[in-house]
Amino acid sequence: MCPRKEISEANPKEFARVQHYRMALSWIPIQKGKFKDVLTRMHVPSVFMDMVKRPRTVFKKLKSSVQGQPCEVYILSVDSILTQYTAMSVTYFPKTQQVFGLFLGYGSPDDVTNMASKLFNNRAFVNNPFVLVSAFLELERKHRLRQVDNMVDGLRIKISKGQHIQKSDKETSDDQPETFYELYNQVGVLRSQLNMWKLQLDKLLTACPTLPPFNTLSTEGFMLEPTDYVTEIREIFEESAMRCENVMQATSLAFQKACLQIPYRK
Repeated sequence: MCPRKEISEANPKEFARVQHYRMALSWIPIQKGKFKDVLTRMHVPSVFMDMVKRPRTVFKKLKSSVQGQPCEVYILSVDSILTQYTAMSVTYFPKTQQVFGLFLGYGSPDDVTNMASKLFNNRAFVNNPFVLVSAFLELERKHRLRQVDNMVDGLRIKISKGQHIQKSDKETSDDQPETFYELYNQVGVLRSQLNMWKLQLDKLLTACPTLPPFNTLSTEGFMLEPTDYVTEIREIFEESAMRCENVMQATSLAFQKACLQIPYRK
């Protein structure tokens, strides 16, 4: 796992080089030569590094070979417009049942702990590439649901407080109405990205029938089919997108009501 390097304005020269980029995943706190060695040992295809230069929400399954040995490559990436965006490359060799995975962007200690726990619980299934894929999706689900809760609740609170109504210059505060409009736009972006995830999960579903079941929790010993798991994740993302849509519609109605209540001025 390679964490994301936070670029601050404390180093003007470094900040100037990357401030116009969103793709902080490609800015990794590791020596260039050492990282190239990691890419080689983890059998990471060059297309993966091209993608993380400007991450977008995508799933890809590629068929390739390394030194004549056939392999399958699974690539998952989160659009850099979202918070806590990440990317993953998993290379699987069916004949030897070897799995190599590279994760980028895990800057939070909790993320690393959760990922390590997920892999530990599935240590008996280390030859199953979907174990890594599901760990990635589980973390993304956690981040995205939290983001939906915060944004949707935040927008509803602002509507209830009347912060969507344009005040006079004397009444306007720093929080109104600019922050409200900004939050509304962010909810719209989040909704679009959730819908994009649904499309990518549809693509992942087509690859699931060839993947073996995996263990959800080692203490329970409950086996889950990849198709069932991805279907559940897709439904969760679809529901989250609908929540964003509903609050945006409520906001639109609140705007219309506010406009009707504004007295006409000649």
